[in-house]
Amino acid sequence: MRKRRFVRYPSDIPIKFVVSNMMGEHHHLLKDAGCGGVCFHAGGWIEPGTDIKVCIPFSDDPCKADGKIAWCRKDDKGLYLVGIAFDHRVRESALREIHLIERFKKMALRNGVRLTGEEVVTKMESEKSDSIKLFGIAE
Repeated sequence: MRKRRFVRYPSDIPIKFVVSNMMGEHHHLLKDAGCGGVCFHAGGWIEPGTDIKVCIPFSDDPCKADGKIAWCRKDDKGLYLVGIAFDHRVRESALREIHLIERFKKMALRNGVRLTGEEVVTKMESEKSDSIKLFGIAE
């Protein structure tokens, strides 16, 4: 088994992507993310080696990254897990946003409120604010 070169951050935030051999923009949820790539849940098989453009749309400066499908396999629920290797490292700020979203979810859960990553991102987009201002999370 290969050792990862980058730290992975678990997350369930929504992503948008365009695959070179599929029409239109697609929307799914992340499983985890790192500077070198992401893993997300998909409804069907995507051929490894396929070019992909990913957008993680949750801030004024959304993360957009080009990459290739590194692997694709079925999970125990019958969905597919898809691994993307980015062509270039993504900005640390994008990963920081993902980390802050996950921290906010944990804080909300301690207060008895269960939120998904998608709910947090929707609130961020509707407030047109970054997570630090919106949720008062200190660096």
